[in-house]
Parts: sequence; structure tokens; C-alpha cells
Amino acid sequence: MKKKLVTILCVTTITASMLAGCGSKTAETTAPTETTAVTETAAATEAATTEAASETAAATEAEDDQAAADKVAALIDAIYVQERNENTDEQCKEAKEAWDALTDAQKELVEGEEADPDYFGRDTGDASKDDPRNGDEIGENELLVVSFGTSFNDSRVADIKGIEEMLSEYPTILTKMGGQYREFNEVDPDKEYFIGADCSTGRATDYSSFTCMDKFGEEQVIYKGRLPLDRYAKLLGDTGMKFNNALLAPETNDIGAAVTAMLQAEGYPNLYYYTKILKKKGKSRPEEEKIPGWLTTTKNRTVIIEGLEEDIRKENIIIKDPFFIQEAYTFIYDATGRPVARGKHRTSSSSASDIDMDDQTYSDDDIFGKAITNHIRKSNQYNGYVLPQ
Repeated sequence: MKKKLVTILCVTTITASMLAGCGSKTAETTAPTETTAVTETAAATEAATTEAASETAAATEAEDDQAAADKVAALIDAIYVQERNENTDEQCKEAKEAWDALTDAQKELVEGEEADPDYFGRDTGDASKDDPRNGDEIGENELLVVSFGTSFNDSRVADIKGIEEMLSEYPTILTKMGGQYREFNEVDPDKEYFIGADCSTGRATDYSSFTCMDKFGEEQVIYKGRLPLDRYAKLLGDTGMKFNNALLAPETNDIGAAVTAMLQAEGYPNLYYYTKILKKKGKSRPEEEKIPGWLTTTKNRTVIIEGLEEDIRKENIIIKDPFFIQEAYTFIYDATGRPVARGKHRTSSSSASDIDMDDQTYSDDDIFGKAITNHIRKSNQYNGYVLPQ
């Protein structure tokens, strides 16, 4: 019995020792695992904090970039259309300097009522490369919009000199009003024709002007002169009806609205309509309003003039108009990159100035009427669409 008791005690002692050993081993194993988990949690927290900080920094940088771009957009909007005053030069300088201070990424963000990255960012070429006929000391940023490449991007495809030299190749078949109205081709009954018209009261140096083209961009009729509005509307209507009821787009801004109304009253059958986009608060879809005639906005004016420039540079249209030459020599991109009329009358070329129009200063009447014509003949949409205001 004593031997059995000793045996049981030994077994108990051994078992206790084994259990103690197992417990120690578990403790030793668990401690490092807990330490690793804490370390990984701390690392994850640090990474999340770093990522959040980076995102915050990126968001702040984006906000700063947009704020800088918005500031420049506001400066550009302020000078885009204004009556010149004593602050104009300083405002232009401030806007240009602010633009130059932006990064390339910030410049891409510039967007306002009128402002966009092209306002200052567009390359207007090197005036030193102009043909000598164009060298009239307008300035280092001189660009004759309708010189079609004498300095713009080094293109020499069809400059104004070439157009002028071709005028003698296009004899008129009908001349009226002392040469102010000229027809160059007989009407083709199978062709579509297009007329764009700049309208004016005819006072001072302001002229009415229109161009008739066929679908392929060849000029058929040109006119530039001073007529009372009712007679000008009649001339437009008569010319349009003669040329297969041409799609007719009088500029309907200001005084042009009266000309359009007269054409409507006379029942002209094929007026061009623009679509005015009205974006109203609280409505997901913009409303549309169709109005007869061509509405000029600060945005689409540049679009149609640049379209005319491109088509002549690429020889997509045929210009036969001496009045166009007169205006083209003094129609430039100014220092801020806008296409504007300098208002200088060039008379040195006999072919371009055989009708002197009382030796008055020229502007952009003929160029603009032609730009409208060129635009509508390409779109050829009877419910014409223009960019929203």
C-alpha cells in the first residue's frame, strides 16, 4: 500500500511538472503574438493617417489651383467686352500678368462667363514674318485675321496678297449701285445658296454688307454700302429669292432685328433660325427658343471668324470681294488675343480700293457678313444652332 501511495505521488508530481511546463510554454508563445498585433495596428493607423493627410493636402492644392484660375477668369471677364476707359490698359496688364503667373495645370482650369484657356494661351504668331504689305507697325502681336497665315503658325497657304491678286480673275456679270452690289455667276437652278448679312443704320463709318455663297463656298454676290433699313431688307429679300430662295441669316442683334422683322413681314420663305439655350435654375433640362436671324455672342463671334480664316487658308472657299480686301488689311488680333477691327483704311492697292466709299475708315462689316455666310453654308441646318450665351 505504501508502495502504491508513493507511485501515485510520483505520478502526480510528474503531471504537475508537465502542466507547469506547458503553461510556461504557452505564456512564452502568446506574448510575442500580442506584441506583433499591436505593432501591425500601429503601422496601419500610421499609414491611414498618412494617406488621409496626403488626400487632404491634394484636395487643398486642387482648391488653391482652382481659386487661382478663378481669379484670372474674373480678370479676363472684366476686360472681355467693355467700353474703353482710363482703367482699361491697367486691367489688361493685370489680367495678363496673373495669367502668366499660373502653372500650366492652373491655366487649364481657367473658365468664366467669357474666359477660357485660349484667351491668352492662343498662339498668334510672329508678326515679323508677315508679308511686307501687312507691315504697318500695328504691333508685335499683329495678326491679320484674314491674311490667313502670313504670320499665324507660319502657314503661307492663302494669304491676303494672293486673294487680292486673284480679284481680276472674277469678272462681274451684274453691277448695281455704283459697284456696291456685284454678281459673279448666273443662278444654277440645282444649287443651294446661303446669305449672311451684317446690318447697320448706314451712319458715319458703319456699313451694311452681305455675301451670297453656294454650298461649295464660291461667292456669287457681294454688297457693301449704306441703305435705309427698309431698302436693305428688300435688297436682301430680292437677292435671296433670285438665288433659289437662299437660306438667309441677317444678324439680328440690335438694329438687325428690324431687318429680320421686315423680311418676315414680307413673307421671305427661307430664314435662318438660331436656337437660344436658356438654362434656368431648378430645371434639369435647358429650354430652347428659336428666333429668326443670326444672333452674335462674344463666343460665337470668334468661332465664325476663325472658321472663315481656316477655310480661306485651306482654300475651301473662293473670295471675289474687293471690300473684303480693304477690311482684311486692318483686321487684327489685338494684344489680348481678340479678333478686332483696327479701323484703318488702306488705299494703296488699286484693285482693292477701286470703290473708295468716300474715303471712310473701314471696320469689319464685310468680314463679319462673310463669316456668317460661311458658317451657315457649312452647317446647312434650317433650324440653325449657335452656342448658348
